Amino acid sequence: MGLEALTAAAAIGEPVVYINPTPWGTVILTVQPEGTVRSRFLGVTSTTVTARLMYGVDENGHQTPPSYLAAAVGDGTGVQRALALTLSWVGETLAAVVADELRIAGADAPTLVPCGLLGHFPLHVAPWITSDGATQTLADEFDMKFAPSASLHAAARQRHQARAISDRRPTLVAIADPTTGDRPLPASRDEVAAIAARFDPAHRHVAVGADATSTFLRCHAPQATYLHLACHAYGAIFDFRASHLSLSDGDLPLTELSRIGPLTSRLAVASACQTAVPDAALADEAYSIGAILLASGATGAIASFWPVDDLATALLMIKLYEALFDYDQRPSQALRHAQTWLRDLSRAEAEAIIADHQALSEEASRRHAAAEGILPDGTQPFADPSYWAAFVVMGI
Repeated sequence: MGLEALTAAAAIGEPVVYINPTPWGTVILTVQPEGTVRSRFLGVTSTTVTARLMYGVDENGHQTPPSYLAAAVGDGTGVQRALALTLSWVGETLAAVVADELRIAGADAPTLVPCGLLGHFPLHVAPWITSDGATQTLADEFDMKFAPSASLHAAARQRHQARAISDRRPTLVAIADPTTGDRPLPASRDEVAAIAARFDPAHRHVAVGADATSTFLRCHAPQATYLHLACHAYGAIFDFRASHLSLSDGDLPLTELSRIGPLTSRLAVASACQTAVPDAALADEAYSIGAILLASGATGAIASFWPVDDLATALLMIKLYEALFDYDQRPSQALRHAQTWLRDLSRAEAEAIIADHQALSEEASRRHAAAEGILPDGTQPFADPSYWAAFVVMGI
């Protein structure tokens, strides 16, 4: 890729930063819109990154399962522990240096292009300790965006600029809780109902349960300015062709997902598990469900790195759209706002929100009857990043 193509992806305050682990070390390449390129080399090799993220090997050579990737691409069991074992290391060795480069670049809403296995990891929430003893993350300071590549990001930027003068009415196309065997997603029904209430009835198309099919998406998705997919999904780490959305009429493979377009969405939200998981064999231009939504015409997409909790996700998404529509925030700002809100949400506040939403309240009653807890333990039940940090913004 030439410099012209790289600079087309950047904007003032929004540099593009490639983070590329190699066998000799990690290259951090920061590209500004005027063509300035700054590079920095770290001694963190791709072998070390693989040992940490794929095999769970610590600095002493000890294996501490589960590894991050094993937890993230599995059923989600162990994600909380895996993050606890890896986040600080990534923060101290990589994210802190990226933050220095972003400050030098004058960034406020940068776009990261993490290559290799780093493309599976929530770099934006990896913490480090500052010189004054405070804990810091990239998300604390910047409105973070991710991209599969600079070329795809540049295409999204060009689309966004071309559509900025459009007078199209906001139009929602959404699915919730497709009928997929014994894995209901009751919280997604309230998630989509709350989001749909923000749109004029003539400009919303919502399919729930058995109606949430690929046929519905093919019919309506091209009309959407906001596409919201609250369903099950699977992201394959070693063969992108196995990645899919689970819909009521069967699995929609990633290779078929682009055929629901071409999309003209301002934002496509894949509110599901593992929708940002790329094929690990691809260094960049990596295939994931979120990346395909972007490549299919959306100017922005939101997707996830691991299996997510449906209740936490419903609360996060309801707050996301509040930030988008009530506060007029761009997607990166809105997601940052929603994630911080969910992280800090008190138990009493969460219980009150659940009581105000029918499907959430019914699910709480079902879980209580089954002796299951509706909320995680603690006064701030969603404080752990496993509940909110999976989601990232791709594109503009």
